[in-house]
Amino acid sequence: MLVADAQNLIRQAVQTGEACADLSAGGGTFAAALSVLLGPSSAVLSINNDARALSQISAVVGGAPIQTLTANFTALPPLPPQDGLLLAQSPRHHAGALARAAAP
Repeated sequence: MLVADAQNLIRQAVQTGEACADLSAGGGTFAAALSVLLGPSSAVLSINNDARALSQISAVVGGAPIQTLTANFTALPPLPPQDGLLLAQSPRHHAGALARAAAP
């Protein structure tokens, strides 16, 4: 998917200046889309359990800084406050982990 396509998918859900985390960042397509849409005064946190995938994520000129965190989104350390969370990378692949994380 192209960054422009990702922007079109999430444009209505975010506002300039927000802090957002991409919980399953993969190679960073949605992180880049968030960076552009949120602007340079905001923050994007890209989370993935694959450090190699995170290493491919690069900054977007004129966009929000993108920080990376190698972690599994079902067992996250304390995070800075976020205005939004994005789980766009095939949530069906993570259904079991989501159910376990949400269980009482």
